[in-house]
Amino acid sequence: MISVATFTGCAISPVGVRRMSAVDVHRSMTANALTEDKPSLDSRNVLHQRGLYEHFEKNPVWTLAELRRAAITEDLDDLWFTLAELSFLHAEPTHDRKYSAMAAIYAWAYLFGGKHPVEPFDPRLRTATDLYNRGITQGLEQGHKRQLFLLTQTVELPIGDVSVDFDAQSLIWNGRRLQDFVPVAELEVTGLNSRFRTPGLGAPLAASAVAIPPASSEDMLAPKLRTPVTALVRIPNSRQQIANGHIRATLELYTDPNEETVEIEGQKVPLEKEPTAALASMVAEAPVIKTEIAAFSARSL
Repeated sequence: MISVATFTGCAISPVGVRRMSAVDVHRSMTANALTEDKPSLDSRNVLHQRGLYEHFEKNPVWTLAELRRAAITEDLDDLWFTLAELSFLHAEPTHDRKYSAMAAIYAWAYLFGGKHPVEPFDPRLRTATDLYNRGITQGLEQGHKRQLFLLTQTVELPIGDVSVDFDAQSLIWNGRRLQDFVPVAELEVTGLNSRFRTPGLGAPLAASAVAIPPASSEDMLAPKLRTPVTALVRIPNSRQQIANGHIRATLELYTDPNEETVEIEGQKVPLEKEPTAALASMVAEAPVIKTEIAAFSARSL
């Protein structure tokens, strides 16, 4: 009886509840590395269960290495998802594209490396897809202009490296050559009432389309033409390759607006597309539009 009184009367329990708005509770429950500067509830649970939560805050590189060893040994989907999210979370403040690339690789391993497809109502499915899409763009970005260079290349990783094969012929599009790829996830669109997006897998990009051979000086459209495309990095046997530390992948470029899906591990997966940002980028750079804007600004002074 005394012990009960001591517990209920004198001690303050660390566990409790308080009323909040349903919106705030939902925001807290669904927050993840893409929306907040912290892991999702699912990843936090994994860290707590393994006694690694404080370790990740103090030494994320060591913690990621420990989780990778556990994922290779236990091959649990929870671990692969957590590795994807925490790699992305570590890459953001450090601007280390090696960890951005690892986020994409781990996300692919979670989405397509398991024995069974991810349940469609599991919220981690959409989060992992977005981690993969963002991880591709950040992992392949080079230089201060933050443009993607689509070519055969080897990218250094914290666990080894990834060799990415790319068919340069896929850059030829309607008699033009695609170049200057810009991630539309980093473009804010203004002046348009709607922004259309087809959710799916792959990094949506806005690409310049340069005429072959180069257009004459009278061709005002060719240098400014932009088209929406989607980049996808395919990683076969992803979990086994991660265990080896040397990964071979294929970079694919999808340019046909009518191509809506791609087959991966026997599944038909929708391709992510976002044409609005590419259109806005092209219109904003068109010579006639820039001339009109300059004229309007002059009249307004």
